[in-house]
Amino acid sequence: MPDGETRDDLATRVTLLARVREAGDSASWREFYSLYQGLVYRLARRSGLSHEEAEDVRQDVFIRVTQTIAEFEALAQPGSFRTWLMNLTRWKVTDKWRERARQPPRHQSSRSAEQPERTRTIERVPDGEEVERAWDEEWRAHLIDAAMARIALKAKSAHFQVFELCTRQAWPAAKAAKKLGISLASVYVINHRLGGQLRAELKRLGATLG
Repeated sequence: MPDGETRDDLATRVTLLARVREAGDSASWREFYSLYQGLVYRLARRSGLSHEEAEDVRQDVFIRVTQTIAEFEALAQPGSFRTWLMNLTRWKVTDKWRERARQPPRHQSSRSAEQPERTRTIERVPDGEEVERAWDEEWRAHLIDAAMARIALKAKSAHFQVFELCTRQAWPAAKAAKKLGISLASVYVINHRLGGQLRAELKRLGATLG
C-alpha cells in the first residue's frame, strides 16, 4: 500500500459505482463525473466532432448514465463498465454524425451537390474497431492522468516536478537536474521512487475504474 493511503482509499474506486447508484449521493456523482467526463469528450473529438458537438455528446452520455446506472451491475464483471461507457459514447457520436447528415449542406444549393456531401458525412460515422482503438488509447491516457494526479497530492512538489519533467515531458535526467539545480543522482532516486508509485497506482486504477 503506498505511503499515506488507507484501506478506505483503496475501497473508494471499487465502491464508487455502487455509491453512484444510490439516489441522492451527489458527492459520489461529482467524483464519478470528474473521472469519466474527459474520457467521453476526447473520444467524441477524436471521432471528428466539433467542440460543441462533443459537449453535446458528453451531456447526452451522462444523462443516459443517470437514467440507467441503477440497473447496471458492474462490480460482478470487471471491465464491463468501461465497455458499457464506450458503447454509450459511440452511439451518441453516431447520432451526431447522422444529425449532420440530415442538415442541409452549406454553400451548396443543387440536389446533385447535396447527395455526395451527405454520403461523405455518413461515411465519417466511426466503426466499432476504430472506436475501440481510440477508446483504448484514451483509457490508457486517462489512467495515467488519474495516477499522476494522485501522486501529485502525496509527493513533495519539488519531487513531483522532477518526475513530471522526466515522465510526461520525456526530459533526459541530466537536463532535468541542470534545470532544477539538483544532482543527477537525486533525479534518478526520485524517478525510481515515484515510478514505483505510478506503476502501483496504474495497477490499482486499472483494476477498479471500470
